[in-house]
Amino acid sequence: MTKSKTVKIKKNMKYKLKQMTKDEIKDLARRIVTNEVYITNTEIGFRLSFGMVLPFVAMSVPKREFLKIGACYAEWSKALPRSINGEPCFGSANLVHKDDVPFLLAEIENMETALGITALGIKNG
Repeated sequence: MTKSKTVKIKKNMKYKLKQMTKDEIKDLARRIVTNEVYITNTEIGFRLSFGMVLPFVAMSVPKREFLKIGACYAEWSKALPRSINGEPCFGSANLVHKDDVPFLLAEIENMETALGITALGIKNG
């Protein structure tokens, strides 16, 4: 299992959102399908689930890097003990590069098809 890296972001720090390797995409897809990870790429999901985290990221990284965010995810075990309108809240987030989202969705679809399930609430595009 690939362990997520937490990057502490300081103001004016040079930060580059990196794309995931094929193995990292496959591992994340497995964790999503097995419901270990919550992921969203919708505006409401960003606002409600990661609203406490993303403003600090936006203030700390260059705009060109912030615009490369394609999805946010976090381990369900790290969810805060409250929710907003049914959406979980997190105090930390992992970021997925926007160019990785189609590959991640394809991998999730392949795994769900193999298992005969559909349980994902993120959109492609």
